[in-house]
Amino acid sequence: MIIVRTEMQCKWGRVAEALQNAKELYQRVSGELSAIKRIRILTDMSGRHDTVVIEAEIESMDAYFAMLDAIFASPEFQAMQAERMAADQPYESGARNFYKVEAVFE
Repeated sequence: MIIVRTEMQCKWGRVAEALQNAKELYQRVSGELSAIKRIRILTDMSGRHDTVVIEAEIESMDAYFAMLDAIFASPEFQAMQAERMAADQPYESGARNFYKVEAVFE
């Protein structure tokens, strides 16, 4: 299993807006998320303030990137992104990291 961790540093005081954007995005494309087993959206309680983290569990990098290609090519997603890009964005920066899960203890 692989964890995809996307961390977005938001502008001061705009975490709620970024959180709403992330939830809306995943709800709108939920039918196209076949490569993702589980998604968690997290907000900071310590460390850098105004941070939103999205963690997704995937089985395959190839399937994940094929899924992204399909989502990015969809007219609905492109229209949604055009609308968002025209508005003031709540994000300052972001990064995406991929982690291979080596062990799980429950």
